[in-house]
Amino acid sequence: MPPHEEQRPFVALGAMPMRVAVPSPAELAARRAGDARPPWTNGVRVTLAGALHAARDTGTPFANLSHLVLGMLRLRGYDGTNYLFPHEYARLSAIDRLRTEPAMRRTDEPHPDLDDVRLALWPRSGSLIDRVAGRFFAGVSRLSRLGPILAGVDSEAKRQAIRLGHDVIGPPHLLLAMLTHDATLEAARIPVPAHHSSRNRGAAVLRSHGVDAHRLRVLAARRGGPEEPPAEVLTEQLSNQRPGDPFTGTDAVTAMARAMEISLAYRHPDTGTSHLLLALIEDDAGDGSAVLRDLGVDPTAVRARVEQDLRAAPAAWHPPAG
Repeated sequence: MPPHEEQRPFVALGAMPMRVAVPSPAELAARRAGDARPPWTNGVRVTLAGALHAARDTGTPFANLSHLVLGMLRLRGYDGTNYLFPHEYARLSAIDRLRTEPAMRRTDEPHPDLDDVRLALWPRSGSLIDRVAGRFFAGVSRLSRLGPILAGVDSEAKRQAIRLGHDVIGPPHLLLAMLTHDATLEAARIPVPAHHSSRNRGAAVLRSHGVDAHRLRVLAARRGGPEEPPAEVLTEQLSNQRPGDPFTGTDAVTAMARAMEISLAYRHPDTGTSHLLLALIEDDAGDGSAVLRDLGVDPTAVRARVEQDLRAAPAAWHPPAG
């Protein structure tokens, strides 16, 4: 007999069964209503864009507060600017002074913090504490079969969905996260060692086929977020949700699970972005393939390249004899 739609079947934990209640649609809606994120004003968006432009103009990989202030000062008529400098001559003078400040050429720390990724990629570098932590993170990656770079992409996909105002993570957010996380590692000057890079070439393959983060972000914004997954899937994610966090959609959940299966099939030590990219476009009728086609990219060509890379990546163990 099929279980009731608002309850999951008994799940055996040793000898003790338990029944897990699935929230009703009304309960889920109420929880989501409390997680509503405040919208950003156009002034804030323009100020942040100005900060990034200011950092780029000075060759700074990560914008700091000085770039943010300059971005605000350049926005004429902005409330914050008028509060600090009510007279136009004072605003222009402040811009000229700030441009020559040494702080404009001093990079800030990367956000999000990349220490966990760096330590997992280079577990034998740095201080004794760093080496111990690095070995711990590397061991966790092997046990979970989720490589450190893919773990970073998973978190980055959540941030990309939030920035786009989407409540559910889908394939476009995962593809975008591959590109942005890779760019963040490069800007932070964290090289990826060869034994990791061979199975984490998702971003490189996308770029080689003409996919860039800006075009993909515009496409993701135009497509909108995917539909919410079924209540059973939402329930499994609630315990790890923070207020305002997007849920992970069905296609994204399926792709992550399939990526781990592909990693095992190739006998790789953990799961990387190459496995995830293949999982996203393995089905020619899937959403991941549709995204590439919308960008004018042939999914078949990308699929062939990823499969070639995965075959070339060294296996962690040999198949059983016989």
